[in-house]
Amino acid sequence: MKAYTAYEAQSGLTKKKFTHYEEETGRWYQHVALEQASNASSAGEERVIGNRPVISSLGWRWSQHTFDARLAENPHLIYWTRTGRSRFKLYMEVYRGRSIGNLWTDIKYLASNDSERTGYPTKPLVLLDRIIRASSDEGDMVFDPFCGCATTLVAADRLQRKWICIGISPKAVERVVDRVKADQGCSRPSFPEMICAANGPRQDQALQSSREPQSLFGKQGGRCNGCRRDFPRDILHVDHRVARSKGGTDHIKNLQLLCPTCNSKKGTESHEYLMRVLERERTHYPYA
Repeated sequence: MKAYTAYEAQSGLTKKKFTHYEEETGRWYQHVALEQASNASSAGEERVIGNRPVISSLGWRWSQHTFDARLAENPHLIYWTRTGRSRFKLYMEVYRGRSIGNLWTDIKYLASNDSERTGYPTKPLVLLDRIIRASSDEGDMVFDPFCGCATTLVAADRLQRKWICIGISPKAVERVVDRVKADQGCSRPSFPEMICAANGPRQDQALQSSREPQSLFGKQGGRCNGCRRDFPRDILHVDHRVARSKGGTDHIKNLQLLCPTCNSKKGTESHEYLMRVLERERTHYPYA
């Protein structure tokens, strides 16, 4: 019963890796080669393993001194195969997992109907969780100068990090406060208030040049940014990728030109919503 309970405590890859049970200690392990060709400099040498002399034609991972020290620490450390080859036991509780590289392919994109979507461009919470865990400790400060829909801050709050955010509009900062509070599942009377800069530049002054329709027309190559069809400049409408009512700003990165049809289909929804609608239409009416 003890072995069954211990085994059931494992899950996922760990359960698949550590399939051997050590009766003497009640520990789960996998066995790893002690002989390997990359250590060919010790090929032909003898090692005495628990009073048993063994010669390797490949080469040894450990010196005789290491064998003696580790066996003195744990006499059950060596696993013998049916053919008499020696291997060592790697125990489940000391296994630290595979190192994560710089290409993360295990984190999935958010589905169109994912509950994490807020109508504002965002990234999966699990991605921000990994970044914050890897780059900070509990109690550290996380700074997000472009807070968007607060995904970074929700991840930081869950991991017991302090955080500071900046949004270009009061509406965007309100969304941050609402989302973090909702994620906590309760109200926080001590939740920090917003600080608004009253003497900052007005958006319509600071971003006037960015809102020039001709600039957008050139960047999009004269095409609607939805259906990608060519239109004369006077037909295309200036649209906010994220609506102002949902925290969108007048910054050039949030502006695009849409044809009247795409503009009507998008309404006050996000650009991602429009692209999903167009994709469904292409799937159901490929020759339209």
